[in-house]
Amino acid sequence: MEEVIVNHSLKWQIFHLVMCGYVIAVGTYLLRVEKDKSSFYYCFLIALFCLWGLYELYQLLRERVWNKPYLIITDKSIVVDKIFKRREVFFSDVEYFSPRIRPPKIEIHYREGKTFQRTAYSGKPLQEISTDNPLTIKNQALCNLLNERVQRQQRQNF
Repeated sequence: MEEVIVNHSLKWQIFHLVMCGYVIAVGTYLLRVEKDKSSFYYCFLIALFCLWGLYELYQLLRERVWNKPYLIITDKSIVVDKIFKRREVFFSDVEYFSPRIRPPKIEIHYREGKTFQRTAYSGKPLQEISTDNPLTIKNQALCNLLNERVQRQQRQNF
């Protein structure tokens, strides 16, 4: 079966960038117009949204230009590639995946009493896949796809 690539939603990334630009522009305008005690707050607001915008821009470039997707689903595992950490979860170690609505994430339920044979789990294995920024696939569809891969892996092992 082929590899499935899942990125963050391009619409939401662009929306976040536009909103950051808008807030920075309004903050800069208010900083220039009003010279009073609140100028510290405007500077803080501008700095905060500049950092958030840079983060969103880096994430957009990383996924779309440099081809480093957020999730890579193979036949044997799922790779979660966050900006600062890359983790791999093997389907042979998982019992099932379940979606959660608040906060949006997919929980990973490992098999009971399973001693992990893989060395990919440095310390504590990954417990959830964060989907708080919308992905190109819905949470339920992603969860169904992952559970299908888990069942296929379990059938191959028996």
